[in-house]
Amino acid sequence: EFAAMMDDLKKDVVRRLAIDAVMKDVKVGREEAAEYYEKNRDRFAVPETVRASHILVDGEEEMARVKADLEGGMSFEDAAKKYSTCDSAKQGGDLGFFSKREMVKEFADAAFAMKTGEVTEEPVKTEYGLHLIKLTDRKEASVKTLEEVEAEITEGLENEKKASVYRSELARLKEKYGVEFTGDKKDEAPKDDVNKEEEKTEDKAEEKAEEAK
Repeated sequence: EFAAMMDDLKKDVVRRLAIDAVMKDVKVGREEAAEYYEKNRDRFAVPETVRASHILVDGEEEMARVKADLEGGMSFEDAAKKYSTCDSAKQGGDLGFFSKREMVKEFADAAFAMKTGEVTEEPVKTEYGLHLIKLTDRKEASVKTLEEVEAEITEGLENEKKASVYRSELARLKEKYGVEFTGDKKDEAPKDDVNKEEEKTEDKAEEKAEEAK
């Protein structure tokens, strides 16, 4: 039994040394990263975003009081702190920048149709209540530059290559020794990180929708 255990240990050492030897040579050059970038520019597109503040109340009576105070000279930010039921009230109603898909349709449609500095004449009704919206800034749609995403692309491509090399080398060693190596696990192979940005965007969209409640 001890001899068998030592034999397995030796095979593990051989496997790890062999795989480490080929892994260290896996590199991704700038030209390769640039080629990936050019072929996948749409994946690095940044949608148009706007920045807005809002005052959220439950009904018409509360909204009437908000409007009266605004007409009386109260600032939008102070009115948000006084009346808004949204957590953003602490920041004067500021929601930060968001894309169209990050907010409920009624809110997004109204905000993206506004001009910077404008306040909605009539409250916008959503499932959360009545919103008075003030648009404070806007960023046009753009595409991230290669410099901005090169490190992310390089890491993702290197991990893809390493995963492929890992599987190939493992198969070669298994064929050579005719046995399964102790400790072989699918999750030992490097994972593909090229899609991380899309996952982040989806998470951010869910967070923004919660903020507007």
